[in-house]
Amino acid sequence: MKKILSIALAALLSATLAISCVGCNIDTGTPNTPGGNQGNTPGGQTPGGSTSGGETPGGETPGGNQEDPPVTNPDAVTVTVATLGKQDEIALMRRWTNAYNKAHPEVNIQIVKQMQGMPDTTLWMSSNEMPDIIWTAGDQHSPYSGYYKYFQDLSDESKFEGSKEFFADFYDSLIDTTHATTEDTGIWFVPRDYNRLVVYLNKTAFEAAGIPLPENDWTFEEFIGICNALMDKGAKKGVEWMVWRPIFTTMLQNFGGKYVENGKLALESKETEACVDFFRKIYERGRSESDPYLGIAMKTTTAGEFFTNYPDDITDSIPMTINVRPQLPSFISMADAGGWELEVRAFPNFKQADGSDGYVGAGCSGYGITTACTDPAKISWAWKFLKWCMSEEGYNEVADLGNIVPALKSMRSKGAWRDYEYYGASVDADAFVYENTRDIFLNYQNGLPVSKHDDFIARIDDFWTNILTGGYRGAIDRLKEDCKALGID
Repeated sequence: MKKILSIALAALLSATLAISCVGCNIDTGTPNTPGGNQGNTPGGQTPGGSTSGGETPGGETPGGNQEDPPVTNPDAVTVTVATLGKQDEIALMRRWTNAYNKAHPEVNIQIVKQMQGMPDTTLWMSSNEMPDIIWTAGDQHSPYSGYYKYFQDLSDESKFEGSKEFFADFYDSLIDTTHATTEDTGIWFVPRDYNRLVVYLNKTAFEAAGIPLPENDWTFEEFIGICNALMDKGAKKGVEWMVWRPIFTTMLQNFGGKYVENGKLALESKETEACVDFFRKIYERGRSESDPYLGIAMKTTTAGEFFTNYPDDITDSIPMTINVRPQLPSFISMADAGGWELEVRAFPNFKQADGSDGYVGAGCSGYGITTACTDPAKISWAWKFLKWCMSEEGYNEVADLGNIVPALKSMRSKGAWRDYEYYGASVDADAFVYENTRDIFLNYQNGLPVSKHDDFIARIDDFWTNILTGGYRGAIDRLKEDCKALGID
């Protein structure tokens, strides 16, 4: 009974998250779920980004006690926090604050606000209600850190002692996201998670089709071949492929295209056209022996919409989907409820023409210390708290929630995050950190003035929507017109 209740509550939470994210641009790493801006996430919720959780086995709410423990020290320094207003995000931060407050009674880290997105910070600053620490998406902070100056520069050793040594252990691609522009060297937030695109697989469907699971070092050609082999065995499509910015950006880089170069729009190119042609082909209804790309993918804007709906047979199933680690708790609980087994593999290597490895999008979310935090004692405790959260001890504190790959290189092959299970079910932890491809910098807008970032991202999203309806030429012409109106050549 407890297991059934847990699954039901997890599904309800997932559906709530999906509804709350429709139409938003929160890119922490997870898309909309059927039942999560990686810096960017499908459906606008953050694959490198908002974590996606749900109920834990046994029916207990993630994060345990959801109430702040009583403050027993009246002289404790209070540090305020704003987190993303989703249950999994609140539970994660609550787990950290409760543990830290218990170990350090001289401070009270307190969640005081729940965000819908980064624009909330403008209202808080104007009304003098800005918390000391705020959540941020890795690909959304630049207007607020570089233009509005809402964040403190954590690379300032005179204020944030030990920052150079601390940040040296973070993945390079994540440190890149902390800068406001390509010329900027400031570190405006602490990255929380390492959200690379991965491929989730229905192991049960693979076994029914008699197709061996791929290894983490598979190539893109092997991935396409498996898609076609699955369809030959009766699968409806080989893969569920989200209409999602990080995936578009990953494939654009693999095809050799660029968004911006030398401060100017660079998307109009034969490489971009080849990438557009790829996406238009995979979403086609028909198939062709002469073109292995044709018709292999199901288009969706909701993570796992078709992948998790397994009909107990290879027929009409879609055995693969592309997503990020924060989706794991949702997918593994749905697999358990549906009676099938989940597995995961690294994103396939799109080998380049010169034989070098291909690329994969890697994003994150994290936490910044705001410029409203001016008291030296509060600044000191805010910094100590964030350093603890993003330490091995801090990551192990929340590992059983299942939704985080640590942002630290030193924890690639160790830590409790690798041991996550759901009623005995687990997946290959190596897939989330396997070095078969090169991380790409998802903040392509950083080559432009920070005041134009949000508008440019919106126009790029429109471009990828338009290529699926009007083709490359029409989408490019519309984008150039829109960018000209923004003052972008």
